[in-house]
Amino acid sequence: MALINGTNGNDNLNGTSGNDTLRGLGGNDNLFGGFFGDDLLDGGLGVDTATYLGFGNNINASLETNKATFFWR
Repeated sequence: MALINGTNGNDNLNGTSGNDTLRGLGGNDNLFGGFFGDDLLDGGLGVDTATYLGFGNNINASLETNKATFFWR
C-alpha cells in the first residue's frame, strides 16, 4: 500500500498497481489511482481532477466527503 502526498502547489499524482492513498493537499491537482488495487483519492484544497479512465466498474465517488474510492476486481 502506497501513501502518495502532493504539495501545496499543483500536482500530478499517479498510484501504483497496489492499494493506494493519494492526497493532493493544496493546489489544483490531477489524481489517477492506477489500475488494480483499492484506491482512496483525496484532492484536498483547490480544484482537483480525478481520472477514471480505464475503470469499467466499482467506482464509489462522494462529493459530500470529497473522496472517491475505486474497487477493481
